[in-house]
Amino acid sequence: MVEIGYKLFTESHGAPELVKNARLAEDAGFSFLSISDHYLPWISNHGRAGFAWCTIGGVSQATSRVKVTTGVTCPLIRYHPAIIAQAAATAATMMPGRFEIGLGTGESLNEHIVGDVFPTSEPVRLDMLREAVSIIRLLWKGGMQDYSGMYYTLDNAQIYELPEQLPQIRISAEGPMSAEVAGEIGDALIHFEQKPEEVIQTFRASGGEGKSCMIETTVCYGRSVDEAKRTAYGWFPMAANKGGLN
Repeated sequence: MVEIGYKLFTESHGAPELVKNARLAEDAGFSFLSISDHYLPWISNHGRAGFAWCTIGGVSQATSRVKVTTGVTCPLIRYHPAIIAQAAATAATMMPGRFEIGLGTGESLNEHIVGDVFPTSEPVRLDMLREAVSIIRLLWKGGMQDYSGMYYTLDNAQIYELPEQLPQIRISAEGPMSAEVAGEIGDALIHFEQKPEEVIQTFRASGGEGKSCMIETTVCYGRSVDEAKRTAYGWFPMAANKGGLN
């Protein structure tokens, strides 16, 4: 069954407006909401970039039916996986059965801000994501946990607020390599419109058969095609970027 969702675009709206939009989207009949999790806007013209996890708390209280996912969170550099495990668990306690976490390998745009080097190698980023997801699932088992891996360490870490129903982990994939990893480690897929057929086919062949697939597409409307093109170019020029350029 196809469901239609609404994007809470943190780069163009402040947190109070996003919470209001979430409530209006639920009232309008949308099935789910996806919220971006960035430190910086894509372009300065967007003018916003609030902390998504504060906004998620507000959305949890302003809505009662609609599902919510992050689209997407990068648990590699700016966030340690243990922090995302805790944040997602808390969000799920506030929205029982209707919160899931979307995870991906991110962009240098947001991850460079803490001073660490953003890996240019996609295989390295995907290995980091595999390890991050393993840590998140480990912490969601409950109890005191230690972990020493290639990229991350846990020392006497425990999440004390776990929901009765754990969130699904939806993995972002833009190409066949990441789609294969998504099928291996994810409960669901999210794709951002470049190669949907190829990505979904690879995801399903790699362990994702029968799992939910979400595709995000950007649309623009206006009084004419030319007006819509001008608006799209002014507000979302990065939609023209292909492959790893973003």
